Amino acid sequence: MTDSVVQGTCSPLFAQLKSEFEKNFAARGEVGASVCAIVDGDIVVDLYGGTLDTAPASAWQRNTITRVFSCTKGAVAFCLHLLADRGALDFNADVRKYWPEFQKHYQQTIPVWMLLNHQAGLPALRSPVTKNDLFDSATLASRLSTESLFWEPGTSLAYHALTFGVLANELVHRVTGLSVGEFFRREIAAPLDLDFWIGLPASEDRRVAKTLFPAASTPQKTLAADSIAALTKANLGAFLGSLDERETRAAEIPAGGGFGNARSLAAMYAPLSMEGSHAGRQFISPDAVARMAQTTAATGKDQTLGIPTAFSLGFAKSWGVGRMPPGCGYAIGSRAFGHPGMGGSIGFADPSARLAFAYTMNQMNSSPSLDERAQSLIDAAYNALGFSHRNTGAWTGPAR
Repeated sequence: MTDSVVQGTCSPLFAQLKSEFEKNFAARGEVGASVCAIVDGDIVVDLYGGTLDTAPASAWQRNTITRVFSCTKGAVAFCLHLLADRGALDFNADVRKYWPEFQKHYQQTIPVWMLLNHQAGLPALRSPVTKNDLFDSATLASRLSTESLFWEPGTSLAYHALTFGVLANELVHRVTGLSVGEFFRREIAAPLDLDFWIGLPASEDRRVAKTLFPAASTPQKTLAADSIAALTKANLGAFLGSLDERETRAAEIPAGGGFGNARSLAAMYAPLSMEGSHAGRQFISPDAVARMAQTTAATGKDQTLGIPTAFSLGFAKSWGVGRMPPGCGYAIGSRAFGHPGMGGSIGFADPSARLAFAYTMNQMNSSPSLDERAQSLIDAAYNALGFSHRNTGAWTGPAR
């Protein structure tokens, strides 16, 4: 594609990022996408381009939004940390303090924090999950409350692809009486004026870019039917088969049902990149931001994704870059935290750089993590800010 297809604004300092964004369209199979970087609370990159689907006439507009899959988990984690910061939720308390029915036959304590860093032992449901089930979080939560644990909580790690959202939503509901989508809209999206939705109103449908699945790749090895990876894939089948249906878009699916663009996703992380403050308002305490950045669980091979993963409480850290083939990990700053989304999107905050960053797109990849499209943009942002290298798997550089 030509330069004219990429629109928006970009500070001269980030010229290389713009060049990489253009290269995504020209050489990396990009169809439609947006990228945004906010430094010290100011937007320094706000670019978009391409098309809503494969039709050339359907140009991606400034206000185009798309499903961002598990980037939604970052929004949900923000909600939980906000409740903890206000004293309404204790991460160290037994989950049953708020949800008495949860695993009531398990004799030991299951602290709230284990539900947030994918160590709870409930990465999947063993029985089928239908489309109707996906729209009924209370029923899924009830099922998880009696599901046999896959391991003793705290002793292993597997990405809770669907169940993280169900568990988090139930906690928010038990504490506030609201769904996580309602709480997010009231306490985060509205005050920050975010164009980000967990449960998309019909009025916004016209702006949504169609989700484009990757082309069929080489056959994957067969998974054991009772493996965590296979069960997770089965749990998500009804969701992935109905992505562009109105009912699915409207559903509050906190693990992967969020809609937005890079501008809105980066804006969500802006206060978290500046010790909780933005536009003259303290959204959350510096201590809470420090907790968000602290790695609490990591593994060399995630039982769900099959790659190295690392998490703080509800957020993802850098995953495996330098230890895995390209496209099977990603690198952000050593103090950064956020969340990638299936297919290749990401949003994160890096307090050491006072950077909030996001990339969203409609052409999904087939890897379990980011690919060169996102990583090239992230690398360009860190280079522009004077960071030195990511040889250890995370960007390191001077603190700002």
